[in-house]
Amino acid sequence: STKPASIAQAATEEQAKAIAEKNAKTERAKTIFLLTPSDDVIYVIDRSGSMIDTFEEVKVGLLKSLGSLLTPKPIASGAGKRFGVILFAQNKPQTIEGGKLLELTDRNFLQTIGFLDNVIPVGQTDPLPALKLAFDTHFAALDKIKPRIQQIVLLTDGCFPDNSAVLKLVEAECKRNPAVNVCTILYGYIDGMKSERMRKAAAVMKKITSYSVGTYRYVERSDD
Repeated sequence: STKPASIAQAATEEQAKAIAEKNAKTERAKTIFLLTPSDDVIYVIDRSGSMIDTFEEVKVGLLKSLGSLLTPKPIASGAGKRFGVILFAQNKPQTIEGGKLLELTDRNFLQTIGFLDNVIPVGQTDPLPALKLAFDTHFAALDKIKPRIQQIVLLTDGCFPDNSAVLKLVEAECKRNPAVNVCTILYGYIDGMKSERMRKAAAVMKKITSYSVGTYRYVERSDD
């Protein structure tokens, strides 16, 4: 390669490289949350310690997903789209306004940005309280007169400590509320499926979607 003519030129080239890498991550982030249409969506996202290096990419992906849904037009049911954000690790989940459904407005979008900026991934993984809260929120919002399409999007990067308990909870809640669809995203490295651990995690995430009309996706995370 050509040797930089000066320190300034070298610095400029490093800046350009950093910008290119950031743009590449942003493009990857856009593809994390590719969702089927829904009226009410609750994002249940892993914020445990294993997400420390990639939570920023997930955060950008979530904001890109919400930004793409922002629209002044009402949905078919006559009300605006709504969303919720619940983050899990161990103990009590982190939420925006207790995990309730929020109207998809510019104000709530900005509130979400501020909330995510203060999140530090740490601790062990326990999705059960977060999932239960998401299902309860959807159940409380059921409208028999004007039915809404309800969705939960569960993202993690590996197995859960008690996979059977997670499956049991999702199965029971999907029976209680057939209106909700559970979509899952396994966020792993390139060639991650070569790992027995990730193959086991994929099987669990696929099984979760079988209890409703949900979809499963494996998304490759940044390896830099």
